[in-house]
Amino acid sequence: MIVLLTNDDGFESSGLLCIKNYLQKNSNIKKVYVFSPNEDRSAQGHAVTMGLPIEYSCKGEDFYAVQGTTVDCVLFGLYMMPVIPDLVVSGINLGANIGLDSNYSSTLSGALEGVMNNIPSISLSQFYLSEKKSIEFHIQNKIFEDFFSLYLKHTSLFNDIALNVNFPCFQPKGLKIVTDNMYKTKAKVDLYEEDEYFIFEKNSFNYDSRELHRHPMYNGFVTVTPVKPRAYSSEYDIKNIEYLVSMIR
Repeated sequence: MIVLLTNDDGFESSGLLCIKNYLQKNSNIKKVYVFSPNEDRSAQGHAVTMGLPIEYSCKGEDFYAVQGTTVDCVLFGLYMMPVIPDLVVSGINLGANIGLDSNYSSTLSGALEGVMNNIPSISLSQFYLSEKKSIEFHIQNKIFEDFFSLYLKHTSLFNDIALNVNFPCFQPKGLKIVTDNMYKTKAKVDLYEEDEYFIFEKNSFNYDSRELHRHPMYNGFVTVTPVKPRAYSSEYDIKNIEYLVSMIR
C-alpha cells in the first residue's frame, strides 16, 4: 500500500512526524510520501491556490514542504508521485475537529480532496487541554490499531467517504461512531487589543462547554465520523426552491 500523507500544521509539526513514523512501521504500508505545507495552514478549509506557481522544497526522502494549503499539497502530491496512492492520510492535527468546527478544518479537507480524486482517505486529530508543545498523541492504542488494520483491508468500501477520526486527550477506553452535529461551535470576531480584531473559534478557549462535555471524544472515546464531499442539496432543499419557483408569475 502506498500512502500520501499531508497535514495543515506544517511540515515540522509533531503530529505529522508522529503519524509518519506510525505509518512507516505498519507492515501493510509499503511507502509513505509526505506533502505538507511549509507553514501553518490551519482553518483554511478547502482553499486552493489558483493561478500562482507552487514552490516546494525537499526535506528528506519522499518528504516535501509545499508553499500552499493542505488541499494544494494533496493535488501537488497526486501530480508528483510516481504512482497513484492507495490511501490519503491527513494529520495528526493539533486539536480536535468535531461538529461544525470541521467545516473550517484543512485537515479534514485534505482527506476530502483525496476522496474527490477517488482515493480512500482519513483525517486524524488529537484533542488536548494542555499547551500544544506538550501534546500526547494517543494513536498507539489497541482500540484504534484494530480499527485501522481492518480499515486498511477494506478501503474499497470508502472510496467516496472520508473518515474523520478524533482522539481523546488520554488513553482511549473505546471507539464510537458519531454524527458531525454532536458539537456545535462557530468562529466569532473578538477585540483582542485596542484596534486589533481577531477571529477565534467560539469555544476554543472554553472547554467547559456543555456540548463538548457530552461529546464521546471528551469522555475518552476515539470517535469516527464518515464525511462526504457535498456538491448537492437535499431533496427537502430542492422542494423549497421548487415552491418559490412555482409562485413566480
